[in-house]
Amino acid sequence: MQYQIKFLNQAKKFLKTLDQEKREYIHTVLVRYSFDPLKYAKKVRGGDYRFRIGQYRAIFRIYHNVLLVEVVKIGQRQNVYEGN
Repeated sequence: MQYQIKFLNQAKKFLKTLDQEKREYIHTVLVRYSFDPLKYAKKVRGGDYRFRIGQYRAIFRIYHNVLLVEVVKIGQRQNVYEGN
């Protein structure tokens, strides 16, 4: 079953800084991962998870009861974990 993907403001803001090709690539990968999110995820500090999407990382929370992946933050791998 596919999980719904929701982007929080910080993730939306970062996506707006990217060119359309990179945005589409990230979106395509997230949709693919949304069918079985824990298969592609790695747990990070604070109970959140992360997806690896090329040079980018998407930090997210997962809600199994409502089939929701809430993307908290997206960024380049060297910067995304700051403040997390």
